[in-house]
Amino acid sequence: MHKEREVIKPETSRRRKYLRVLGVFLLLLVILPGFIAPALYIADMNVNRGYTFGYWGEYNRASNALAKMPVIMITNSYYLHDATLELFSFDLMVTGKSVQLRFPSSDPIRELTGDELREALQKTIEAQLLKTGER
Repeated sequence: MHKEREVIKPETSRRRKYLRVLGVFLLLLVILPGFIAPALYIADMNVNRGYTFGYWGEYNRASNALAKMPVIMITNSYYLHDATLELFSFDLMVTGKSVQLRFPSSDPIRELTGDELREALQKTIEAQLLKTGER
């Protein structure tokens, strides 16, 4: 028995090559970000570039909002640098009175932005002042 050789038409060969290239492209499109995104996140967490997003985003939004308040001066800040920014705090002077604000990862204030954040921070500062009897 003699097998006949399969003849590959030129358009079939081009189509297979096209599908192979498309497959490799789609594979890279799906897999590559899975490696690059975590690498960028890890690289970014070591340096605070002042962005209001990413690893330092919540810290920077709170810090920026506090810095814009006219009667508040940030005297010190602290953060727990881990896989996530679990905790950060600010020591403040508010019209000559000392206040410390702490923001654990579960604090809903960390998710706020803009006017909502400013108002929540102001209420938290006022509550701290009332609690210490310095208002």
